[in-house]
Amino acid sequence: MQPDTYTLGNVTVRGERPQYQMSGHGLTVNVQGTMLSEAGTANDVIALLPGVDGNNGSFKVIGKGTPLIYVNGRLLHSTAELDRLSSKDIASIELDTNPGAKYSATVSAVIHNGLDIFGEVSHGFSHLYQEQRGNNQSQTSADYWQELQNMLIKSKYHTLSLTLGVNYQISDNHSVGVRYDTGKDAIGHSSNWPMTETVYKNGEQIEHTQYETEVNRTYPFSHLLNAYYNGKAGKLGIDFNTDYYQKTTRLNQDITETNVDRSQQFVNSHSNQRSEMWASKLVLTYPIATGKLESGYEYTNTDRADDYTTSQQFMPSTDDHIKEQMAAGFLSYEWTVGKVEFGAGLRYEHVTSDYYSFGAIVPEQSRTYSRLFPNADITFPIGKAKFTLAYTEKTSRPSYWQLRSFVQYDSRYLYEAGNPLLRPAIRHDISLSGIYKWVYASFSYKRTKDYMTNLYSAYEEDSPINLLQYQNLDHLTSISAVLALSPKIGRWAPTWRVSLYQQNYEQQTLEGIRSFNTPLIQPRWENFVNLGKQFTLFASVNGRTAGDYENVHLKPSWQINLGISRQVGGWNLQLRANDLFRTARQSMITYGYSVTFDKWNYSDSQNIQFTATYRFNTTRSKYKGTGAGNEEKNRL
Repeated sequence: MQPDTYTLGNVTVRGERPQYQMSGHGLTVNVQGTMLSEAGTANDVIALLPGVDGNNGSFKVIGKGTPLIYVNGRLLHSTAELDRLSSKDIASIELDTNPGAKYSATVSAVIHNGLDIFGEVSHGFSHLYQEQRGNNQSQTSADYWQELQNMLIKSKYHTLSLTLGVNYQISDNHSVGVRYDTGKDAIGHSSNWPMTETVYKNGEQIEHTQYETEVNRTYPFSHLLNAYYNGKAGKLGIDFNTDYYQKTTRLNQDITETNVDRSQQFVNSHSNQRSEMWASKLVLTYPIATGKLESGYEYTNTDRADDYTTSQQFMPSTDDHIKEQMAAGFLSYEWTVGKVEFGAGLRYEHVTSDYYSFGAIVPEQSRTYSRLFPNADITFPIGKAKFTLAYTEKTSRPSYWQLRSFVQYDSRYLYEAGNPLLRPAIRHDISLSGIYKWVYASFSYKRTKDYMTNLYSAYEEDSPINLLQYQNLDHLTSISAVLALSPKIGRWAPTWRVSLYQQNYEQQTLEGIRSFNTPLIQPRWENFVNLGKQFTLFASVNGRTAGDYENVHLKPSWQINLGISRQVGGWNLQLRANDLFRTARQSMITYGYSVTFDKWNYSDSQNIQFTATYRFNTTRSKYKGTGAGNEEKNRL
């Protein structure tokens, strides 16, 4: 037999990359080459991830809490960056639901994606609108009180940010760099809150008051400086980061109250928050046998000052100062035996926090914490499916805003306050997740000791004035589950997702002891259709059933969104219509010990967006700085 030669016109090789991939840390979602690359921005992509709820930079991982978001290992400090990252430039996103020992013990979930913008100048403008109606009921020893409220919240602000950086690749194994970020969260941020309030005592109207609240925030330029070294010494990997962070916020609140008899009261307040932090972090990695050993340390030194002054004598002024240091050491090992992957880690944290009031230390509000935080996971196949079983112990430390001591005046019958005596919460989390082709499922059980939540109680004994303040519960247990189906059917790429959250919690209310155990179910149906000629159609239906979260009964909500995009050369054009029927709501009933707040809420979710993005110079920076003290920056 003699070989013959043939000329082929063309050959097309088709392959399907799995959209979901499982690891011991969580879920990796491939974006590049999938319909998710047509979603628009990084914000839009993250909102579509299994187990993630939220939008516009405000996300929660169901059953885990608020995640940190990293881009190429660098923590995002402004979620506005997500709207500047095109979905077409994202290779993949990792949803790390079991963060290892190298992450702070306060980190319960991490989101990574595959894009880094090294240097930029950006400016943004937002104008927000919100409507609220409230029916508040409370009980004192002798009287029944009711306040009916109607409120509008109108706010607008400009933002400005600047990034500069220098990165030097000494060799293939060594690189150093410095990155500087500065900006104003708001060049000018003002809010106007007109409200009417009618008050009834034992069914008889006793007050009708109009409130005009003006809130003005000013932000001098913040400063974040990061320097890093990343390299190898033989087989030893070295990653060192040191950070300096500084930020100031000034807030003025002016309230004019006009009663039905035209008498007026003026309540004015001013607050300053000044934050400064130094941090460093070292991560060493070394291959041993079939695995990788990782160890290192992290250190933060924080100085936070809050002062508050008010025109009202019944609202005392405060001057708080917190000096806090955290030192941590960690060790973890990941290894493989056949097709089974193992991981285990241990992190030790020692925290000292000194609390000062008007320059004098307050011993009962100063704390010292020392604790070990373990984690372990195993990833294993069963047939063509892959599963991960994981355990993590984490903590939630109160933010510095939650630790403030001043009482904020909202209205004649409602005050807000921080709580300097708040204790950190400790969470134990056991989770099981799995993937089979285009099916993803997860289940998590969590028990939290000293759970922190916002509760209403009487400001003074037998007073109709209520105080909203963070408090520690003894504990709270909950379960969460997610099921996502993401097949590809020709040009159609649908995703059906349903998530469930259910807690075990009861509390004293006006009606007696109430159980808050109604499950919260959130269905979602996303659709991408390739129309050809570079057109992609997007449609989604999502919502939630009525259900309980902490001491709140959430009312049902749903919305429909539509969009279409087209790629024209280097341009990506997208037109979206969100909440077509104006049905998205954040309405709820909040139960306090002696008060019930029934609130109807609409935020301006019905909108039309047009986005034009031009991609040029898509070669990205090789900057490898990942930052230090990242969770502490969030607390600030």
